[in-house]
Amino acid sequence: MKVISGRCFRALYDTSSIRVYHLTTDSIADEALALGTFGQKFNHEKINWLKPSFLWAMHRSNWSTKRGRSRVLAVDIKRSGFDYIFEKATCSVYDKTYCGTEEAWQRKISETNIRCKWDIARDEYGAPTNHLTVQYAISGEISRRYSHEWIICLTDITGMVRELKNLLDLGTPITGLLPAEKTYTESNESASTNHRKRRRET
Repeated sequence: MKVISGRCFRALYDTSSIRVYHLTTDSIADEALALGTFGQKFNHEKINWLKPSFLWAMHRSNWSTKRGRSRVLAVDIKRSGFDYIFEKATCSVYDKTYCGTEEAWQRKISETNIRCKWDIARDEYGAPTNHLTVQYAISGEISRRYSHEWIICLTDITGMVRELKNLLDLGTPITGLLPAEKTYTESNESASTNHRKRRRET
């Protein structure tokens, strides 16, 4: 299995799409839902974070209660688009185990508009787990491609998120109600393309 920087993460996906979570404001969410994609209120030049892990998105938004993250959009995007991000991302924090020399990493960071950040995944109570999760920072042209080429549909799941949080607060287990995420692997088409590319570069 090919994974970014030799690490695994989990996501909800099938052969044609993968779901990422976007934490945003009312105005951006309402416009996006009306248009079926992000509109003029969405700033492509700033860093925008895509989170494949539902529970990591909940951890970062405190179940949609944080200011500026009060709306949770489930964004289904094309596997081909996500695999492009997956393949091209540069780690946002230097790690010699995965990033080569620090000089090479600094050069890539200065040139890229796709970064990935690895963190310890969380469970529904916010406690650390024994596996990792990843989030992607995109901007500029990649952010525009995300909005205009790769998005299949957007769903406002804020209501569901708050219902789950209410159950948690009541002490009701919610594990069976969470998205059935599994370890992510590249699509066969993308993996084949990337394998041919790597062969040409060796």
